[in-house]
Amino acid sequence: MQPNNPMKVKLRNTIVQSLTVETNGVSCEKKHVSIAHKAFFSTDEKNLFGIEFTLSIQVPDECLISLVYVGYFEADKDIEDYSSMSKFCDINAPAIAYPFLRAYVANLMLNSGLNPIMLPTINFVELAEKQKNKVENPSLQSTEPTN
Repeated sequence: MQPNNPMKVKLRNTIVQSLTVETNGVSCEKKHVSIAHKAFFSTDEKNLFGIEFTLSIQVPDECLISLVYVGYFEADKDIEDYSSMSKFCDINAPAIAYPFLRAYVANLMLNSGLNPIMLPTINFVELAEKQKNKVENPSLQSTEPTN
């Protein structure tokens, strides 16, 4: 019997795919941060995949930032079964790449002469569990206020 060799994965690099910063005429009532992420797999190189973060930040009377930020990951062997990677792609990979996004946004604000913003921490285990419950129970409604 051969020992089970787990796949080794490392963060290869991060890239800002798109960035928009508006500082004129920004009017909103309160600060708002919206963050989403999704995994994607390379069709060319079978050992690569990415986590794409889509971020929107609105700061009253200061700025509106829209950003697409990608963390590229490299495995030590080809990814044959994407479903076997789902937990890593939903929890581990975003948790590895997210601190780089947080640092980028903090530095972007500082270097742009804007008030610094530190993005909130995210518990990706809890987030994945909420997403799983939404898929399994689509009739469940959010208890958050919808103001």
